[in-house]
Amino acid sequence: MAELRSRIRRGSPARPPGVRASVAAVAVGVLVACSLAGCSSPTEVGDLSWGDCGSDVPAPADATVSHACGELVVPRDWARPDDGRTFTLRLLRVRSSEQHDRIGSLLINPGGPGGSGIDIAAGVSSGQSFASEELLERFDVIGLDLRGTGRSEPITCITDAQLDRESALVADPIERVDVDARLALQKEIAADCAKTYGEDLKLFSTRQIARDLDALRAALGEAKLSYLGVSYGTYLGAVYAQLFPDNVRAMVLDGAIDPTVGYGTVAAQESQVRGYEHAFDEFAAWCERSDCPLSPDPRTQVTAILEQAGTSPAAATDGREATPSVVLSAIAGGLRAPQWQAMAEALDDVRDGDPSAVFQWADVIAERDTTGHYGPFYRAQRATLCADTGDRPSPERVLEIQREWRGRHPLSGGVLAMGLLACASWPAPADTAPATPPTGLPPTLVIGSRHDPATPYADTAKLAAFLGDGNVVTWEGQGHVALGRSLCVTEVANAYLTDLTLPEKGLVCAADE
Repeated sequence: MAELRSRIRRGSPARPPGVRASVAAVAVGVLVACSLAGCSSPTEVGDLSWGDCGSDVPAPADATVSHACGELVVPRDWARPDDGRTFTLRLLRVRSSEQHDRIGSLLINPGGPGGSGIDIAAGVSSGQSFASEELLERFDVIGLDLRGTGRSEPITCITDAQLDRESALVADPIERVDVDARLALQKEIAADCAKTYGEDLKLFSTRQIARDLDALRAALGEAKLSYLGVSYGTYLGAVYAQLFPDNVRAMVLDGAIDPTVGYGTVAAQESQVRGYEHAFDEFAAWCERSDCPLSPDPRTQVTAILEQAGTSPAAATDGREATPSVVLSAIAGGLRAPQWQAMAEALDDVRDGDPSAVFQWADVIAERDTTGHYGPFYRAQRATLCADTGDRPSPERVLEIQREWRGRHPLSGGVLAMGLLACASWPAPADTAPATPPTGLPPTLVIGSRHDPATPYADTAKLAAFLGDGNVVTWEGQGHVALGRSLCVTEVANAYLTDLTLPEKGLVCAADE
């Protein structure tokens, strides 16, 4: 299971389910020199102290590497920093005793939102991270669990039972009774979150999180930020660049989200739909020419499997049924990994009544452990998604979008359109980052995978153009994000982060490099 989790979670990495932190560290108070509305003056902070991680974080695989855990206390609302309310953010520092010519600290973000920076930083020395081990020669690698995620006061207002119910619902409903069941659950979740957090739900926005990053930069004693972000981490990096362009030393962003359409919007969601449809076409073409149990005509066979899952789903030993939502989650995991043969075999098994492999894939994506407990990933993702977007179509408009996308994107269009209902009833106002290109930003490195299902390649050039001097590197490979998969891409990223050396314009890395 651990190996499968690692393969799936590149760019949205492995997170041990059910972990609750007890991090030994000294809290740091943060004072703010400007309002949330915008300025780039340095954030004043106290000293950041470090302590032993105990059993909360696995020991380094390399004896020359050490882990230290810390806490950073930040204002709950950066627009009202003096009201006395705070979040406690937890972080991990990874340091090599063989470090030389030290540059400073490198902050890495694994995306999601909801991915644990602590978990992905802990994997650097063992090769279980998109950040390479070579970076430890020049940097302390810092992993931060963002507000509402991982060990940093995770979102608690969505229950395990609600998440199980959500996965059991009809994925792409046609009958009104099935639509109403999904609407009712989303309203129930929204009401529970309103009761728990009220208007504080807007405080999980990317703009608030970007200010946390600058507080961490200052607490680390860094004049400028060195940052490596993938997937959602590219959007977080873009928002940080808008707010603090003068505080950036170097940014490498892999798996671009187009900041001009925002995060969580209808346009952003359809972009992802197109990515998954393209990636499935790539899988289907491979399946046709390979020893694949879904050939010939994989799309027709998968459509039939989804129909079977809707009418007579296979049951797991714990009684859960492999609904179309579960099957589609497994497909998403297989496309992201990419592990096409394993995905095809899992789909063939569920067709024959054995859903065990499909549930294994789906549970890794959902962060669900064998006891039925979900990790913080989906909860944090929903809170930030809804805090970031004011583009919240009514249920009636969502149904129109569902019909439109189902026609244009037959595999996943209707299903992902239904995902728009998650924010339709969200009980807090949005805190949307304006799509204003930063000025005065140093060159950045933007990496795109030609066949990325989750962050489509077309958004790579859009993010680079938004940043003003974004240098694009293209990887011709499959799966979600290139770092950690392509030696060519990894070497280019390392050279820029360490020496600020940019590659030739328009560099293309072959799939097998």
